[in-house]
Amino acid sequence: MEGYLDRYLADIPDRVWHEYLWSHDRLCHRMEPELRKQSAQSAAWIGISASRRIIAGHSAVSIKNLIEAAGCRIEKVLDDPLKQLRPYLFAEFEEPDRITVYEERVSKVQQFLEKEHLGVFSDNTFTSSCNSSLAEQIILAHEFFHFLDYEGKLTDGISRIRITAFGKLKLHVRASALSEIAAMAFARDLLALNVHPCILDLLLVHNGKFS
Repeated sequence: MEGYLDRYLADIPDRVWHEYLWSHDRLCHRMEPELRKQSAQSAAWIGISASRRIIAGHSAVSIKNLIEAAGCRIEKVLDDPLKQLRPYLFAEFEEPDRITVYEERVSKVQQFLEKEHLGVFSDNTFTSSCNSSLAEQIILAHEFFHFLDYEGKLTDGISRIRITAFGKLKLHVRASALSEIAAMAFARDLLALNVHPCILDLLLVHNGKFS
């Protein structure tokens, strides 16, 4: 890695990105910080464990081939029809078996990576055997975890969190952020990335706004 931006991105700890993902969950402010931290660590380990199982069973296989072999479809469209409401969404898993990729946003980030010669990401057998751009591979890996989570209920055991509501009343609710944290950890481990995949969000913002 070289350059100021490389060093800056590599130095951002995972806990910062975990809090970033928590901030998208409307229940975040009702949780104790320590509970958020512990839950995030558990979710990340679930993602890493799922990645290790994939790695143990495959070698030199592209993300796209893994997804298709698992029975999940990939559909690429130019842009998100709800882009004004979801300006930083690269792709989404739609139950039961489809991943939709928004190509314009993926392309914008990939162009920025190439233009700035960023060295924050590293290659492994999965990335080197794939014809897709690195940005697309990261995004596909993230969404692939959501498919695996849907099929195997990987995060169900940790996703129900106890929060305080209406005074002293305690409620158990589903925390959507934990599946996102697990998916990011899965993508990072599977692709042997030096940095957290959430950096793509930051690069998209830095690279300009969508009209």
